[in-house]
Amino acid sequence: MFESICIRQKSKSSLGHPFDLGVVAEALVFYGKVRVMASHANLDAILRTFTPEGLIELLESDYLKLAYEAEQLGIQTVNTNTAGERYAPVGFSAPKLQLQNHLPNLLMQITGKAGRGRRLARRIARKVEEVKYDRNITEEALTDLADTQKVAKVVRTFMRTYVPEYSLDDGLIFDVGRDGDQLTVETNIDFRKANAYYHKRTPKSHSTLSPALLLAQVMGVKEDLYFASKYESEIAADDINVLLMKASLEEAFERLTTGQHQALLFQDFVFEDSRAVAEAIRSGERSFEDVLNILPKAKQFQEWLQSQPPDRDIVKAYFQEVTRKTWIDKLPAKSTRWIVITAAGIGVDALGAGGIGTVAGVALGAIDTFVLDKILKGWKPNQFVDNSLSRLVLHNPDIG
Repeated sequence: MFESICIRQKSKSSLGHPFDLGVVAEALVFYGKVRVMASHANLDAILRTFTPEGLIELLESDYLKLAYEAEQLGIQTVNTNTAGERYAPVGFSAPKLQLQNHLPNLLMQITGKAGRGRRLARRIARKVEEVKYDRNITEEALTDLADTQKVAKVVRTFMRTYVPEYSLDDGLIFDVGRDGDQLTVETNIDFRKANAYYHKRTPKSHSTLSPALLLAQVMGVKEDLYFASKYESEIAADDINVLLMKASLEEAFERLTTGQHQALLFQDFVFEDSRAVAEAIRSGERSFEDVLNILPKAKQFQEWLQSQPPDRDIVKAYFQEVTRKTWIDKLPAKSTRWIVITAAGIGVDALGAGGIGTVAGVALGAIDTFVLDKILKGWKPNQFVDNSLSRLVLHNPDIG
């Protein structure tokens, strides 16, 4: 715990926050390695939030790592509003969105100077990892999304969270089928009724509930888990994504261990003596530079913290030592929450030399297989929880 964290924040056009500097600031206090995942949709916000010079300082000091997703996944709808409506996972990529093209263009817009923009782009690009999906990612996504049992569990969790007024008492039907390289959806969700509730919290200009949107949420959870497992890091998540990830992981793990009474254990770890660092940054009460000033001291103790088991007294001792006589020590108190995840009762030996792929009778998608294989080999996808969305789901009994 506390060794590494992956922050993959959504763009303004998707569900979730725009880029949140407060989460990054708070993560830097606790974690030895903080990796921010950038897409072409939010790279501009990241550059403007940090400023190009500030980002260079962070990357060159090794306080922050930046990975650029050159390709994005989404759900395309064809034959809309007809009996033949279909959905397909698609990858969005274009030469102009590759890092070597997109980054200089953004920096020239930000600085207003072509030469300076190109120079800054060269310095930043040297410290950025460009991440690309495997060639068969859309085929893998089709297989994963055609898993009705898992998709229905995640959709049910999403609906109870975002639209708690919409009754699922009669049981949710969200059956996904595969039709060549496309997907079909049979559902009993009344989207007109559901959207009447949904749009009380989320404006129509932001998004509207539909089968494609729900499939996109499932795909987004899979992507978050994929990238966190790729880097074997913990995950920064809000209240809602915690529930969606939990539903996705539980369903896959239960299928893997059917009849063996195995389980994924999800345990709350709450540090009651934290301080409102993220809130101070979000409000502008403190600047990000103020956080940078305490990081050298934090780095002295983070390696020690990473070697310790999750223990409130240990975390308290670390936090007090790092923040003593700093501005953080004067901030209001708050609780900081993690979800600590462990796989109980099954090990790599039980799977054979080939890992999950050798277990007979287990039908898992490629992304699920990759993620679960990492978990069973020791990766712990603990979640660093941002509670700022709790006001949206205040009446949801599933959220602790």
